[in-house]
Amino acid sequence: MARVKDGTTPEQFQKDILEAEGAPIPDYLIGPGGGAGVTPPGVTTTVTQKLDAGTYIYFCALGDGDAVHYKHGMLGSLQIKGDKGKGDLPKADGSVKAHEYGFDIAGLKAGANTVSFENTGQQLHHALFIPMAPGATLDQVKEFMASQGPPPAGAQPPVDFEKATGFEVLAPGNKLVQQSITLQKGSYAVLCFLTDKAGGPPHFTKGMLQQLDVS
Repeated sequence: MARVKDGTTPEQFQKDILEAEGAPIPDYLIGPGGGAGVTPPGVTTTVTQKLDAGTYIYFCALGDGDAVHYKHGMLGSLQIKGDKGKGDLPKADGSVKAHEYGFDIAGLKAGANTVSFENTGQQLHHALFIPMAPGATLDQVKEFMASQGPPPAGAQPPVDFEKATGFEVLAPGNKLVQQSITLQKGSYAVLCFLTDKAGGPPHFTKGMLQQLDVS
């Protein structure tokens, strides 16, 4: 989800943000609204967070080309009204902090995790956890990400996007808790695909691509 100025339409958001790679972020975007991270088929993701009243755009940006999900109904707007709740966020047993340009990760283990996600930087950030193929190296992942294309015929990709999970975009200084992130034993590539507010290259090219070994 993303919080926007009242009157902003999903179609405007799609044109200016979802389909404007590397462009400056428009002024009508007040800030990211969190939401559920990437959730594999058959898996349930539970998110607890505090939201301000206002207009929000919800969308799913998974899929490529004409198959991207927001072009097939996963795009719309909603209005949140009322006073902000006074409840506390759940206690977390692990944490992920995003900043320029990297992640500080602690307490994650194989199995179900309750994890706090916090943006301590000055730019928008998210955190995507993608399982690495057995034997794959982080250098291979970096090369694959930079290629922006499929691997050669017969070659196995170094990461498995279909089993990815993670945290949605947060504005600087924001924090949420996403419950029930289930991780398998093995290695994950942790990365941020976003660009700076003024545009430019994606953050994973600036250091926000790290390896996490889960045991």
